[in-house]
Formats: sequence, C-alpha cells, structure tokens
Amino acid sequence: MHYLIQENVFREIHYDYIFEALRRLGLPYEVVRLNGTADFEFQTDRKDVFCFGSIRLAHLAEKYAWQPGSLFNAQHDYTVYADYWKDNLLNWDSKIQTIEEPIDFYAYKLFIRPTKDSKIFTGQLFSAADWVATQESALQRGHQKALIQVAIPKKIYQEVRCWIVDKKVVSASTYKLGAEVRYIEYHDADGLTFAHDMAQIFQPAAAFVLDICSTEQGWKIVELNCINSAGFYACNLQKLLMSLEDFYESTSF
Repeated sequence: MHYLIQENVFREIHYDYIFEALRRLGLPYEVVRLNGTADFEFQTDRKDVFCFGSIRLAHLAEKYAWQPGSLFNAQHDYTVYADYWKDNLLNWDSKIQTIEEPIDFYAYKLFIRPTKDSKIFTGQLFSAADWVATQESALQRGHQKALIQVAIPKKIYQEVRCWIVDKKVVSASTYKLGAEVRYIEYHDADGLTFAHDMAQIFQPAAAFVLDICSTEQGWKIVELNCINSAGFYACNLQKLLMSLEDFYESTSF
C-alpha cells in the first residue's frame, strides 16, 4: 500500500519513527499538509492508500475513495461498543449526556470524554472550573448536541495501548505507570490476553487501537480509538505495518 502521513499530526517523540519503519520495509509514503482549505495536495495516483492523520484526513480519504484509506466509522463510539464490552469497560458507570447540558460535579473531579473518537476534546479528569473552558470552546465550535460520558475517577495502576489487526494484538505500549507518563513496549501476557479476548467480542474495524488499564478489579478497557488517528507511543511500528500489509494483501477491497 501507499501511506499518507499527515505532517506533525501526533505531538509526541515517536511520530518520526513511522518514517524510519516505512523506509526499512521499503514501503512508499508521502507527508501531506492540511491547511485551512477544503482540500490538500498529494502526489500519488494509487487507490490502495492507508492514512495516518486527523479525523479530517479520514473524511478526505473517503472523498478520494482510497482503500482502506481511514478505518474511522460510526462504531468508534462508546454508545456502540458499551453494548458489547459492558462491565469490561473502566467507565461502565458513565452517565451519557450532551455537551451543552450542565454537569453535576458530585466529586471534586470527574472523568469526561466524548463518546465518539471525534477529538472534540481530550478525555481526562476535570474539575468544575476546568470544565467551563472546555465546554465553552466546544459550544463555540457548534458541538452542542455531541454526546459525552461522565464518570467518577477510578484508581488505575497502569495504562496500555494495544494495536489490533484482524482480531490479533500485533503490538502494545504502556503510556502511563500510575501518574507517570511512560512509553515502553509492552509484552506482559495478562494485559495482552485481556485485549485479545476483548477483540474476539467486538471489533469496530479490521484494525483498531484499544486502550486498556489494570485496576483493583483487574483489567478494564479505557477507550477505543481509530488506528489511523491514534498516537504511536512505543508501538513496534514495523510489526504494525507488516500486519497491515499482510492483512490487506489477502483482502479484496
């Protein structure tokens, strides 16, 4: 496949590793820049294109009928996958409401995130004062009716991002150990087994990213992410690219 990588889309040190992996595997790619216009410039005339970039790039991939392009779809939504994973979700106790509705801060801080992998804002802990600025920004951008989930904070020991292709975990990376941000390739069987088991229950697309965490109640799912728009952390990018190549080589678009 031909790979389109959006310029500076992931604000982390591992962004540049994708180019090293692509060159090592001899896979064609180009870097594209999205400006404020409705379109952008690219060189390839191929249709077998895989994108790494923003949700906006996902919509442009659909416009140009690239395959697979972006795997972003309506199933990357808590209100969809909650029906499958139920209490395997960290925030199974979430209240679902629109952004414009007031939130009852029954605790000093609450975990709030969009139900969709929409990047309207980053899911995190908010105090009532913190939430005001985020809510106002979202409302100014026209997201009044977008759904959010609101939940009580949970005690988390470790957070791990898993890259899944064809229901198989092909790479994983820690991104938090307690409160400390740590990007380390993850190999422990317990977390990988949990992610694998969850992928057998539900997958929103042929490839996706699953964030999981260890808690007092065992392993739980933090959230689901579109593989095209998720940060790389300490992912083994060569393994990921080879898995994508192998899968799509055997798949009719």
